[in-house]
Amino acid sequence: MRFLHGVPTVPTVDLYADGQLIYSGLSYGDVTPYLKLPAGNVLITIYRTGTNDDLIGFLNVNLPEGSIFTVVGIGFPSRLEVLQVPDTVPPPQSGTSSFLRFVNLASDAPPMDLTVDGMQTILQNVAYKDISLYRRLTPGEHILDFSASASGLRILPPFPIDLDPAMLYTVYIVGFNDGENADREIVILTDGLLENGEV
Repeated sequence: MRFLHGVPTVPTVDLYADGQLIYSGLSYGDVTPYLKLPAGNVLITIYRTGTNDDLIGFLNVNLPEGSIFTVVGIGFPSRLEVLQVPDTVPPPQSGTSSFLRFVNLASDAPPMDLTVDGMQTILQNVAYKDISLYRRLTPGEHILDFSASASGLRILPPFPIDLDPAMLYTVYIVGFNDGENADREIVILTDGLLENGEV
C-alpha cells in the first residue's frame, strides 16, 4: 500500500499499521512509497505527526495476498474519509503506448472531463470518488485540461505531463475550495505492477 494525503486542512501525519509506525511526516499533496504490509486485515491509524494520542482517523483494510493499493485521505475537516484505489493491474500489452486514468477526489468539485492537448476528451463525467478506466496515449509530452462536465468551465490551470512508454499513471485531483482560496492539487503517480511478487 501507499498513502496519499488529500485534505489541505489536515496537518502532517504519521501512519501506523496494527500499532507499528510505518511512515512519519506525510503532508498534504505528498505520497508515501509503496509499503509492504502483511496480507489480511490490517488496522491503519493516522495521528498528527509526533504524537500518539492526537488521532486524525483510522481505517480497517483487507489486503488480499499480492494486491497493491493507493489509500487516499479525502473529504472535509468535519467529514474525513479514505478511499482505497486498487493498483493491481495487468502489465501493458503495448510497449509503444502509455496508459492514464483519472480519480476525482476534489470533494467540492463537480463531475469533470479530461481533455488532452486541447483536442481529445478522453474521459467524461468523472464524479467525486470515481475511478476511471485507463486510456491509451502516445508517450511524450502532453497538456491535461480538467473542466466541469456540465458547463465546460476549467477547474484547474492546464497541467503538463511527460509520459513514458509501457507505463501506467493515475492522475488524482485532491483538496477543495475553502471559500477564499481554491486549495486543489493535481498529483500524478506511476502505478505499481506486480512482477514476481515485487512492486
